[in-house]
Order: sequence, then C-alpha cells, then structure tokens
Amino acid sequence: MPYTVIVGNVGALPYDTLEEAQAVFNEYLHHSQANIGRASGQDVTLLSPDDEILAEHSGEDDEPEEIDVDQVIQELAKIMKIVDEEDSNPTPAKFSTGQIRITQGAKSSFGLSDLFDALRRHVRGDWGCVCDEDKELNDASLLNGTRVISAYMIGDDKLWIITEADRSLTTLLLPEEY
Repeated sequence: MPYTVIVGNVGALPYDTLEEAQAVFNEYLHHSQANIGRASGQDVTLLSPDDEILAEHSGEDDEPEEIDVDQVIQELAKIMKIVDEEDSNPTPAKFSTGQIRITQGAKSSFGLSDLFDALRRHVRGDWGCVCDEDKELNDASLLNGTRVISAYMIGDDKLWIITEADRSLTTLLLPEEY
C-alpha cells in the first residue's frame, strides 16, 4: 500500500516510500504557503499506507509546519508495530522501543527510509555490524532487560541504535554523537 499526498485540486498522489512522499508533501507545502502554481492556498495532507494522517496543512493556515521526522518515525513504529506486512519473512519485534529519538547528525546523514529500515532490523534482533561479543550481550539483554546496541553501515556511514535497559527510549545516532 502506498503513502499518499493529497493536494486540494490536484488530487491524490501515491508514493512507494515515506521519503518520496515527505519530499513531495514539503514541496507542495512550500508552494501552498508561497502561493505558487496549482498548490497555491490548497490543503495538503500526507497519509500512511493505513490512511493515518502523518502531516497536514490547511491552505488557510498562517504558518504551516514541515514534517517532523521524529514524529513520523514514532507514528510509523506504532502503526506498523515494526513489522513490514509486505516482507516475505516477517519477524515480530523482540522488544519495545519506548520513545524514539533521532539526533541531528543521523537526520542529516540518512534518509527516513534508511532510518526506519535500521530501526526495524534493530527490534527484530538483527544487530548489524556490532562485534560478536556485543551480539551475545544483546541476545542476553532480551532475557535480562539490559541495554541493546546495534550498528548498521548505510553507504559509507555508520548508524548506531541504542535502546535503554528500561525500554523507555531508543536513540538513533552517529557514533561521534555518543
């Protein structure tokens, strides 16, 4: 099921990834706010595959807001329960993430779909490129409730994901931000 951007008189525009839909939403949002072209003064809405409203702007709003990446990740985690139904081998989440935080470095270095894919791997118990000792500690943490740390190479950059022992918070960050 696609993500959908709905623009007043333009109609519904489907996109396969949230990143694509987010970019189009933000472009139409800018055009609506600046009174440019067909989007001038139009309502703009971003819907999840389950038709949940992820972001919206009324053409009459004084100050429209761009999509908050943290909020979108949080909402998608709730909606999808970190399980991709289109996955040929779905694996349920092995633990709760609690609140999800993304540092500025991670936001600027990676696309939203890369961040979400890494988060999905993390909660499924795919610890990425951490050493064997850390993988064993993570596996044990599922039983004893200690902190979980994963690392993933995305292009030439590394992303760390840390879930606190009490499962109240999961942070996506660059190693140098630790």
